Amino acid sequence: MSQLMRSCALAGMMASMGVPALAQAPSGNYECWFFSSPRGGLNFQLSGSNYVGSDGSRGVLTGSAFKGGANDGVRYQYKGGNPPTFSILGPRGDEVSVCQLAK
Repeated sequence: MSQLMRSCALAGMMASMGVPALAQAPSGNYECWFFSSPRGGLNFQLSGSNYVGSDGSRGVLTGSAFKGGANDGVRYQYKGGNPPTFSILGPRGDEVSVCQLAK
């Protein structure tokens, strides 16, 4: 099976499981929170799969974690919604913060 066919099959499986593709995350500034407390150190600006962290450093979003930049190694799950939301995940996979597209 070609790489393209494998990628399409994987995207189809993820869509059928209700997992939005990262490509669907709109570009913009995302502000992060823990309940009603801001978590400014996690804030980021997204453009495609590239991001700029709160400290100005650059990195990319892989399928499940930030790579490089201020949030290097931080795991996430993109949830979509209105406003578009990322869940920041702790070591056990539980949600420890949320980041939403700022208006």
